[in-house]
Amino acid sequence: MGQFENAEAYFAALHHELLHSTGHKTRLNRFEKRGGESREEQYGFEELVAELGAAFLAATCGLDNSSRLDDASAYLAGWIAALRADKKLLLQAAGAAQKAADFILGKSEEATEGRRAAA
Repeated sequence: MGQFENAEAYFAALHHELLHSTGHKTRLNRFEKRGGESREEQYGFEELVAELGAAFLAATCGLDNSSRLDDASAYLAGWIAALRADKKLLLQAAGAAQKAADFILGKSEEATEGRRAAA
């Protein structure tokens, strides 16, 4: 934690990486569901999901991420062309991000099934 500017920066990074973990085939299988896209397009979608989901988790935890707005905006600005090209992309990413955040918080059917399988 000492490598981060503050607690919010630490949790923003943690939440972002946790969101990525939900894409695995044993969780929400997000990485396999967007076939037909280039590797760059898939990467961009996943990064958008992780940034949105991290914001959802921060809000749920009551964290003030306003100090990260410039960083997050600059990061996502790189994907603006993809967002302009596909008008559904943002809504699809937001839906996937909410599903991933719910999974992490144990609010989804997949999370419940995973806990039952582990027991």
